[in-house]
Amino acid sequence: MRKIIISLILAMLAGCGNSTTQEALITYTNEELIPLIEIEDEATSRFNSIGQHFTNDYDLAQRIEEEVIPLYEELVTGLNNVNVQNEEIEEAHQIFLEGSMLQLEGMTKIVEAIQSNDQQMAEEAHRLLEQGEVLVTQFSNELSELYETYDVEIQ
Repeated sequence: MRKIIISLILAMLAGCGNSTTQEALITYTNEELIPLIEIEDEATSRFNSIGQHFTNDYDLAQRIEEEVIPLYEELVTGLNNVNVQNEEIEEAHQIFLEGSMLQLEGMTKIVEAIQSNDQQMAEEAHRLLEQGEVLVTQFSNELSELYETYDVEIQ
């Protein structure tokens, strides 16, 4: 899922028209979004790697706490600091922010669940992560629609 976002964004964007929204979309993507997507991709990669290579629950919790949560905190802070002046882009951006916040909360709950050996909390963490992923996918879809609507091409 995150690979979809990255493949949509990591190229410089160019527009074929002259709309203000089009210009705002290009600026938002190139100046604000690309660095944040790189952070999100790194956090996801680390989380997936940890999940495949942990030796015990304590190791898993510690590595998530030390390697993944700080990246999600950086991502959420960065998303909060973006000042979008365009309403359509802002609506999509808020979806990405909300999804990232849910994922951060889910990561934090995973660590708490492992530390307290609480299965119910682990299930809650899993739900939060799923909800966050749904929103991040929704953001990606809405961003793609904006690119299409405002004739922004990925080069």
